[in-house]
Amino acid sequence: ENCSMDLSAQPNYYEYGSDNSAGCWVTNYVLSTCIFVYVVCLWARRGTATLPRSRRSKRNGLGSLGSVASDTSKATFASHTTTRTHNQAEEVRRRGASVRYQHTRSFFVAKYLMLFISVLAAGFVHQGIFASAGDVDDGDNVLLGAITEITSVVAGACTVCCAVSLLRLNKIVYVIAALAGVVGSVWVVFLDDSFTISRALGGFVPDVVLIIAICIGAWSCCCGKVAVPPEDQDIDDFGPFSQSATLCIFGALVIFIGAFVQVTLGNMCGVPCPKDCPLPAPMFNHNALFHLVQAVGMGLSAKGMDKVCRSLEVQRYNEMLVLGIGKQ
Repeated sequence: ENCSMDLSAQPNYYEYGSDNSAGCWVTNYVLSTCIFVYVVCLWARRGTATLPRSRRSKRNGLGSLGSVASDTSKATFASHTTTRTHNQAEEVRRRGASVRYQHTRSFFVAKYLMLFISVLAAGFVHQGIFASAGDVDDGDNVLLGAITEITSVVAGACTVCCAVSLLRLNKIVYVIAALAGVVGSVWVVFLDDSFTISRALGGFVPDVVLIIAICIGAWSCCCGKVAVPPEDQDIDDFGPFSQSATLCIFGALVIFIGAFVQVTLGNMCGVPCPKDCPLPAPMFNHNALFHLVQAVGMGLSAKGMDKVCRSLEVQRYNEMLVLGIGKQ
């Protein structure tokens, strides 16, 4: 049967794991740029959670830097400061300490940083900067493909650590997750279907674990629930923890839906004759669409996780004030 879009002479377009279309590698770079922006924004906002305006105290010199968790804590805090500058420095120091005690944001940023490297390396393969475009078995593309898969699996380990930190489980789980990530990232490279397995271990499975952890933190009635006082839930754009959790989960679901569409359209767009593809293939195909959907989903998840982390940082900040940690 004759095909008006015969691409049988371009196996690097339609073979499994390959795609040399411009739409694919251009959107790879778009996605990696978006991820890098998310990383910068998430890291820049670490430890910046402020307490409610109703509990800020200008008289003791805190101003826009925030206030203390209660009148008792306020009095205790003020007794250890004598000037506006001293007060501000103490507040900043305490907030910095709260970040050291709360690692959820760090693990989530590490996940996005690994995905940035993974997506960028994939873009180099698809564009063919160092070897044949889209040919995953040619020259330097083999190494770039290994980097893509390894960093993807490591990102999954960071996601699991993020879930562990959110639920404040025993830190030995960090070690287990980290070791599993290292072993898995090396092991997956030598598998026959390493591309699919790395996506499962680095994306779908860890994301499900994180979603479960967020659900426990938001809606459980017992262990693991994130206990942010109601009066701390009206902080600027903060909102209740459940709203933050919902946004984060919605972002993950957007990515899952995008992946489902990618696989579904692959049978029509990623073939030697993509005439039935609803997208303008081969220039813009199922992979290009998924990259854009993933950028949106990761942006929503980043916004939600920023709010989730702010909840955790406020919770830890309040605990530190009650315990008197960080006093002069």
